[in-house]
Amino acid sequence: MRIYEFAKKHETTSKDVIEFLKKNSVEVANHMAVIPDDSLAPLEKQFKKSPAKKPAPSAKKAVSSAGNSTKKSAPPSGKAAEKPATPSTGGVKTTFNSRKKPARGRRGGGNKKGRQRREFVDKEIHIEPVTEFTFDGDLPLSDAASIMGKKSGDLILSLLQRGIPCNKNHVLSKDLIVDLAGGFGIVAHLNEPVATESFDKKKAVACASGDKSRWPVVVVMGHVDHGKTTLLDYIRRAGVAAKEKGGITQHLGAYEVSSTHGKIVFVDTPGHEAFTTMRGRGARVTDIAILVVAADDGVMPQTLEAIDHAKQAELPVIVAVNKIDKVDAAAVLEKIKRQLAQHDLVPEDWGGKTVIVPISAKTGHGVEELLEMVVLQAQMMELKADPCAKAQAFILEAKIDRGHGPVATVIPTQGTLRQGDYFVSPGATGKIRSLIDSDGKKIAEAGPSIPVQIAGFDRTAKPGGWLNVVPQSEYSKARSSSGGVSSFAADMREVTRSDQPEEDLSVLNLVVCADTQGSCDAVKKAISILSKKDAEYKGRMKILRNSVGDVSEQDVLFALNSSSYILALNVKVERNAAALTQEKHVKIVRNDVIYRLTDALEELLQLTRKKKIIQKKVGTAEVRKIFPIKSGVVIAGCMVVDGTVKRTGKIKCMRDGEEIFCGSITSLQRDKKVVKEAHAGFECAFIIDGFNEWQVGDLAECILETSE
Repeated sequence: MRIYEFAKKHETTSKDVIEFLKKNSVEVANHMAVIPDDSLAPLEKQFKKSPAKKPAPSAKKAVSSAGNSTKKSAPPSGKAAEKPATPSTGGVKTTFNSRKKPARGRRGGGNKKGRQRREFVDKEIHIEPVTEFTFDGDLPLSDAASIMGKKSGDLILSLLQRGIPCNKNHVLSKDLIVDLAGGFGIVAHLNEPVATESFDKKKAVACASGDKSRWPVVVVMGHVDHGKTTLLDYIRRAGVAAKEKGGITQHLGAYEVSSTHGKIVFVDTPGHEAFTTMRGRGARVTDIAILVVAADDGVMPQTLEAIDHAKQAELPVIVAVNKIDKVDAAAVLEKIKRQLAQHDLVPEDWGGKTVIVPISAKTGHGVEELLEMVVLQAQMMELKADPCAKAQAFILEAKIDRGHGPVATVIPTQGTLRQGDYFVSPGATGKIRSLIDSDGKKIAEAGPSIPVQIAGFDRTAKPGGWLNVVPQSEYSKARSSSGGVSSFAADMREVTRSDQPEEDLSVLNLVVCADTQGSCDAVKKAISILSKKDAEYKGRMKILRNSVGDVSEQDVLFALNSSSYILALNVKVERNAAALTQEKHVKIVRNDVIYRLTDALEELLQLTRKKKIIQKKVGTAEVRKIFPIKSGVVIAGCMVVDGTVKRTGKIKCMRDGEEIFCGSITSLQRDKKVVKEAHAGFECAFIIDGFNEWQVGDLAECILETSE
C-alpha cells in the first residue's frame, strides 16, 4: 500500500504518515512510496488511536462557514464604497443635470424623428457652461469630459492637435486635465490627498493577519499537439481546444478548477516553438508543473524546453503520458521513462521522485488520478500566502478588449486585489475598474492564487512583470513620470527623428499587430527563427512598432510614414483602416495561425530580396556645346565618340577623370527629333534629370543596368 492510499483510508494527511515513519527510522521518498509490510501494523495502531483526527473536518467546516458569513456580509459595504461621491462644485452639478434632460426630452417627444432630433439638439445647446471644478486625480477621458461639460470628442480632438491620439477610455494625468481645462477657459483645482494611511488600514480591516493556505497553481507544459489544452478541456468541460486557431494554443490562459480533490489553478501554455517566452512566464509563477508527453510521439524538442523551464523555476514535475489509448501502453511507458530519465526525471518506481500517470485526455482515463497526485503534492509543499500583505500579482498576458480597453490576466501571489485599487506595473499604471474571474463573472476582490482579468490600465501592460498595488500619491507620481504620451506618438516621434534613407526594397520594415502582447512576442520570436534559418534573411527584417488589438488607422499611418509592411496575427482590420490601406497602398500580411503568417512573410522576403545590379558601359560622348533653356534646365550638345548612347541608360558626367554626377536621361534628340539611341560619329543632345552643371569638354558615359 502507498502512503497516500493509507492516508486517504484513515482520513489523515500524507505528511503525518511520513513524519511517523521517519520517527520510527523508516526512510521514504514521498507520498508515492510503498509502506513496508512490517510498518503497517504500527501505523494502523497509531492512527486508530487518534480520534482527535476525525473532528478536524467539522472544525474546518466551522471556520469556512464563518469565513463565508464574513464574505456574505462584506459586499453591501463594498458596493456602497464603490459609488463615486458627487462632485462638490456647483458648476459641475449643473452640467450633469443639464446633460440628463435632453435624454428625457428625446424619449417623450412626438412621433416624428426630425422633431425629436431638433428638440434634443436645442436642449444640448443650452447646457450651462462650467467655469470651475475640483477633481481628485487622474481620470478616464470620458469622466473628464463630463466634469468639464464637454463631449468626449472635444477632448479627443484637442489631444489629437497636441499629437496624442486616444479614446474615451484613455486615462488622463492630472496635469493633462488641468492643461486641457485651461484650453477651454475652465479653472481646474486638484484635491491633494490628505493622508495615505487609510490605504493600508482598509486592507488590514478586511482580513485577519497571518499566512493562510492557498490553492496550488499548476502549469501545463509540453510539445505542440501533445494534448495540453485537450486535458484542460476535459477538466473544465469548456471546449477550449476546439476554439483554438489551427489546433494550437496561441495564448496563455489561467483557469480556476474545482475538482473532487480540491481547487486547483491551471495555467495552459502554448507548445509552438515561437512561444518560448510565454512558456517561461507560465513556469515563473506556478508551484507544480504537469509535463504532457504524447505516447505516440515521446519526448520532443519543446518537451525538453519545458523541462528546462521547470528546472530553472525549481518546480516539482508530474508527467502525464497522454494518448495512452492509441498505443501499447506497457511498451510505450517504458520507452518514455527511459527518455525522461536521461533528463533527470527519474520515475518513482525506478527509485526516483518523478510521478508518471498514464492518461487519455479525450476519454478521461487516468485524469482523476492525475488531479489527486497534484493535490497530494500541494499538501506536501504546504503552500501559504498572506492575504493582508501589500497586494502583488504576476502579469501573465495583456491585450486590448473592445469594451474595457487595455486589460491583463494576472495571478495574485500576495495580498488581495480590490476594485478601486491604484497600481503600477512595467510600462503601465492604472486603477482597477473591474475584476473578472475565469468564468467571466465580475468579482469584488481576488486573493492569492485566484486568476483574474483586470481592466483599468492606461496602456497595454508588459507580460512577465509584476503588478503592485500602491497608494494614490505613489500612483500619481508614476503617472506624471510617464508623461501620458501614447505609444503611437512615441513611435512616430522616433521615426521622424531618424533620417530616413532612400527606400530599399531588400529591407522589410514591419509593424506587428496581434491580439495579445504574448502573441506580439511570439511573432518577434518567429522572425528571429526565420533570420537564423537562412543567412540571406539576416538583417532584412526590422520591427519598428508592436501594437495590441485590431489594425487601426494609427497602425496604417505609421506603416505609411515608415514604408512598412503590417503583420497581423489573429486580429481584424478596422473599417477605416481598411479603406486607408487601399487608398495609400499599404501592404498587410494577415493570418490567424502563426506558422502560416511566417510562411507568408518568407514568401514576401523572396519577392523583395536584394537583386544584384550589373552596370555595363555601352557608349561615350563628348560635350561640345551648352544650351541653357527656361527654368534653369541645360541641354548638353554632344558628339558620340564611342559605342551608343541609349535613351534607357544612365549618363555619368566625367570631368578630369572624376565622376561628377550620374542620372537618368529624360530626353534624347538627334537632328531635332526624339530618338531612342545615337551611334558613334553622330551628334546628339540630351537632358539629364537633376543635373544642369555641364561644361564644354565633359565626357558623358552611357551606362546600362541589368539585374540577376
